[in-house]
Amino acid sequence: MSWKMTTETEALILSVDAYRENDGLVSALLPDRKIRFLARGIQKNSSKNRMVCQPYSKVSISINERPGKLPMLLYGQVISYAYRIMSDLEMQCVAAGMTECISHMETDPTVYHSLDHMWQAFQKEADNRYGYACLAMAKLLIKNGIAPYTDGCVRCQRTDHLDAFSVREGGFLCQADNRNPVNRRPKADLIKIHSLFHCRGKEEKLLELFHFTLSDWLEWAYWFEYYTQIHLNSVELLKKIQ
Repeated sequence: MSWKMTTETEALILSVDAYRENDGLVSALLPDRKIRFLARGIQKNSSKNRMVCQPYSKVSISINERPGKLPMLLYGQVISYAYRIMSDLEMQCVAAGMTECISHMETDPTVYHSLDHMWQAFQKEADNRYGYACLAMAKLLIKNGIAPYTDGCVRCQRTDHLDAFSVREGGFLCQADNRNPVNRRPKADLIKIHSLFHCRGKEEKLLELFHFTLSDWLEWAYWFEYYTQIHLNSVELLKKIQ
């Protein structure tokens, strides 16, 4: 007797690769995990599942999961599609960068929901859309234990006279422990960084108080590269077009 299980879930479609003649291999983020599944016939224009497998789509899907075999898409429905991402090179690079990061790391519901909110903000071309991108990156860094130390000085743990932020040192530095003037940051910058990593349940308030730019997201992309030693192709492209 063969065992099989049908899973019905929401998913964020991260990427799709051609597979065999008409099929595709789809990478998706579920609220509780990542998954890669086979989608038959989606390279055909007549396929009912073709739109369900578009990157930057939030979908409702039914998947057949069997031991030792690739999960297979049975059917699905599009909930929303952030198609405007593909018409703006900067947004496209950031969205692709988040996909790259997520493909290498552990995830959880906070990562899922923050990525969903980021795609929605990009689709609306919201003024603070890069704030949502920074939140998505922050949630991913927190989940994987590589978030910066922002509760005090990373060297001596004192909580006063903080005036620097160092990628190499791993977080905030006080005046006494900061050896490099380049690391010095305005107090407002340090408050913004601390708030980004301590806003659980208050994300909307954070975005009301602070404005984030593409440069802010790039800072955390560089942080990701430094602490994972994973090169992000999208960051390389952003360097060229900035």
